[in-house]
Amino acid sequence: MASDNHVIATGRYKLAKDGWSEINRKAKEDLVFLSDEQYAQWNPSVANARATVGRPVVEIDQLTQYVHQVSNDIRMNTPTINVIPVGDGDQETAEIIQGRIKAIEYKSNADAAYDMAADFSIKSSIGYIRVDHDYINDRGFEQELLIKRVVNPQSIMIDPTSIEPDGSDAKWGFALEEISCEEFKRRYPNASPISFGEDELRMIPNAETVTIAEYFYIEDGEEEIGLLNDGSVQPIVKGKKYKTTRKVKRPRVMRQWLAGDDELTEPSPFPGKYIPLVPVYGEESWVGGKRHLLSLIRKAKSSAMMYNELKSSELEILMKQLQSPVMAAVGQMRGFEGEWKTPDKAMVLYFHQTDASGQPCPPPQRLIAPTVSQGYAAASMDAENNIKKSLGMYSAAVGNREGDSSGKALMQLEQSSDLATLHFADNLTRSITQVGKILVCALPEIEDTARVVSTIGKEDEMKPVGINGKRVEGQERDYYFKGDFDVRVVTGASFTTQRQQAATFYGDLVGKMPDLMPVIGDLVFKYNDAPGAQAISNRLKKLVDPKLLDKSEREDEQDPQIAALTAEATQGMQLAKQEIDALNMQLQQIEAQKQTDELKRQADAVKDQIAQLKTNEIIANQAIELQQKDLEIQRLKAMDDVKAAAPQAPKPSGGLPEGFQVTPTPDYLAMKDAHHSQELEATTQNTAVIVQGIQGVIGMLAEQTQATREQAAAAAAQAQATMQLNATIAKPKRIQFDGDNNPIGIQ
Repeated sequence: MASDNHVIATGRYKLAKDGWSEINRKAKEDLVFLSDEQYAQWNPSVANARATVGRPVVEIDQLTQYVHQVSNDIRMNTPTINVIPVGDGDQETAEIIQGRIKAIEYKSNADAAYDMAADFSIKSSIGYIRVDHDYINDRGFEQELLIKRVVNPQSIMIDPTSIEPDGSDAKWGFALEEISCEEFKRRYPNASPISFGEDELRMIPNAETVTIAEYFYIEDGEEEIGLLNDGSVQPIVKGKKYKTTRKVKRPRVMRQWLAGDDELTEPSPFPGKYIPLVPVYGEESWVGGKRHLLSLIRKAKSSAMMYNELKSSELEILMKQLQSPVMAAVGQMRGFEGEWKTPDKAMVLYFHQTDASGQPCPPPQRLIAPTVSQGYAAASMDAENNIKKSLGMYSAAVGNREGDSSGKALMQLEQSSDLATLHFADNLTRSITQVGKILVCALPEIEDTARVVSTIGKEDEMKPVGINGKRVEGQERDYYFKGDFDVRVVTGASFTTQRQQAATFYGDLVGKMPDLMPVIGDLVFKYNDAPGAQAISNRLKKLVDPKLLDKSEREDEQDPQIAALTAEATQGMQLAKQEIDALNMQLQQIEAQKQTDELKRQADAVKDQIAQLKTNEIIANQAIELQQKDLEIQRLKAMDDVKAAAPQAPKPSGGLPEGFQVTPTPDYLAMKDAHHSQELEATTQNTAVIVQGIQGVIGMLAEQTQATREQAAAAAAQAQATMQLNATIAKPKRIQFDGDNNPIGIQ
């Protein structure tokens, strides 16, 4: 006998089946209409009647191109889940949760789930997205959330009393799964292989498959909470005093697997507070409180069938033009009927010149071939236009030009088509928002242990983050997924598409304006996927004027926590700088005093050298004068020696008579001239030696003077360098940070 829970589940399933039967029936018909089944886009009775008599049954698909246009537009504009802090949630944790959801989407291939649900809503009016959880691997007990696609929307049935467009108010739901009897016995050896909820299937003997149901329901619960004196709220703890208490509802989601007569598993909690079956509706309307869902093609199917029938009739007439009927007398073709049935295959067509009664008759005559009425072409064109009108989409929407329409007119037609089908993309956005809410409230329960998880940033970069007390290298705070957070979904091009568009745009812009390269060069390479592009971008970024960079792009900008630490470190460094400046002033005074004393010493040395030079000059002049006097004395002495050695004429006794003179002989004059020449040469040589000696002394003094000047210049240069060094020390310092943005010193 089935349990009470099984009875309740069976009753709910029948209620859901009745509530969704009409929608699911029409949805299945729409899917078949777009399939490749024979005569899918025909009225079955008309198609079979034509095929039976050999009339052509043409099927020209006019609808799939419009379906692809809408679905592919949605794929190009991928919805992105953004997490927003509310209440006690903080922005930084919201960003981590957002990155975590993006990593879950990436690992689950959520794009496939979103795209399939959108395709079903466009083709058949309804699709579904599932959220589940499973173990990360076979080596532990940690689990992770998953986003799964639903390949058969008719296998999902949620609470038909739900009225929200994202199914967020559903109280229960079913996910049916058809498995083989062998698989059923392997999974549940103690259960009977009877399909769930389908009375007609219970009567099938030796069935090869069994339908089981994954049953979700929200179980009501209550919890008593208390208000503490500090204003915080917590569940009631015995023995603790509270300002006030009250009871609040704490519903929880339960999950259980069921078969026809058995509960295959015990009910177990499912994380979060929502049924994890998210519908994606097509065009929704309500009539008399009853939900109606329409696909994109629902109202265009009759026009498509009309178009196919008209084209088939038109083709039938055209085929008859190749073989128009022949008029002949009765019996005229007797014996040659086979050749006349396929006259195009016969080389010779025989006939009798008499009829069946033997009377003469003329040769058979081919009648005029039927012509295609212009009404068929007009009706076909009208049917094609009716399809466009029913869809609200025109040829411009699928890339075809509307006659001689201008570019602006074509753009307006395309925009009108986009607006006519916007509700499909908008409904998908609502459903993905609900998926985000399910993930946000389920994360604290699934990822509740200290671990390292993967997150994905806004630019698709993978980053590990420690949660629940676990930290990775460089992580400065703990992150817990508990708190109040809301979800908003933004629709736009995927990051890969944006990168490609940005790379093309920046490349074209720099090509037209090369002067912008020093300003946006880092962005040109940042969004380029070529090898080494990121390294080039990082190098070019260092050359950009910091004033042109945003706050988030500047390397010296820190978050508030790091900024506070930096301010504290800066204050300490400023005090240290003041002490350094005081010491530098003392050093400058000492150095200045040293330089002054050194310059005075060097100046005194130069003065001493100049005085010495003057003294040497005086001594040299005195030596020259003494030498000249000595030379004059030597010349006079030589003349006296010459006179003493000259021969003397005999003096007559009694003296020379009056008027008588002594005249030197020629030999005496020659000897006197030679002696004077020797004296002059010796004097010249002595003078040259003295002058050479004086010049040597003067040259030595000049060298000493030049050396003194060089020493003075070196001392002045050293003083200038010292002053520049002191000025550099006095300048404001730049704080140095390590790789983790921690201040480590002053530069």
